[in-house]
Amino acid sequence: MFKRTIRLSPGIYVNEPGALKNLPELINEFALEKPVILTDQIVLKIIPQYLPADFETRYPVEIFNGSCEFAEIDRLTEQLRPYDGIIAFGGGQLMDTAKVVSDRLNNVLINVQTVPSNCAAFTTKSIVYSPTHEMIASIREKKPVDAVILEPELLKNAPLEYLRSGIGDTLAKYYEIRRRLTDDKMHSLSLSLARDLIERCREEMLKVNDPRTLNGLDL
Repeated sequence: MFKRTIRLSPGIYVNEPGALKNLPELINEFALEKPVILTDQIVLKIIPQYLPADFETRYPVEIFNGSCEFAEIDRLTEQLRPYDGIIAFGGGQLMDTAKVVSDRLNNVLINVQTVPSNCAAFTTKSIVYSPTHEMIASIREKKPVDAVILEPELLKNAPLEYLRSGIGDTLAKYYEIRRRLTDDKMHSLSLSLARDLIERCREEMLKVNDPRTLNGLDL
């Protein structure tokens, strides 16, 4: 019997200036008839300058309560049930919540991460917290995120602590993954390339003295 391995990843990944201006075309590509915007009050004030004119007023907006908890996941699952797609704008906990809700509803999920502190936008795993902010569950989604659209200028203009946090998260991922990619597994080309990639990412992060300057870019 064949051993089958399925690796989930976004069907569409775009990271380029002006990418959010093309969201209407992406909505048409997915044939969404009734999408909803999921975000929070802070992000809702920031994103209009990166979007097509009046984009945030064309579709219903649901406000996230700020924490990926089972109560919020249950609430949003019911609130967003009428919609065939979710366009999520926000940080890690919002992304994690959107993934679980979309998985439950089996609708289209377009993630737009607004801070560079984590990889929540495109992973198929969500961390759920208690009301006292303690991790209580790790959920693996059955389906991948349909699209991840990133605007570099939006990420670069995020508060500096998010840039620092993103560097720390990258370094933590290195040690988390490195212990799994042992020498006896290097006969696999894909795993060998993966280890080379995390080594390179670690090297680049250790070169950063000022989080506002990455690879010569003034952030």
